[in-house]
Amino acid sequence: MIREDIFGNYPQIAHTAYVDNTAILIGNIVVGENVYIGPNVVIRADEVDESYKVGQIIINDGVSIYDGVNINTIGSSKIEIGRNAIISIPKIKHR
Repeated sequence: MIREDIFGNYPQIAHTAYVDNTAILIGNIVVGENVYIGPNVVIRADEVDESYKVGQIIINDGVSIYDGVNINTIGSSKIEIGRNAIISIPKIKHR
């Protein structure tokens, strides 16, 4: 799901990026070339601070964000993920 924030900022997604249909992206987000965003990922840049400003998330080229990762700005903070970074959460396998 791709949604705007309260100010009308939509995520900007490069044509070569893959965003799984279960991922949620909201607000002032820039997704670079050849980025992978996996299932159930939540990326939000829509929290408003006391000055009525929202933050920004920049995901540079070649980044992979795997299943279930959550990335959120706090108020008007900025998050930038460097080129070719890999972000995942640890998984525990039960037998």
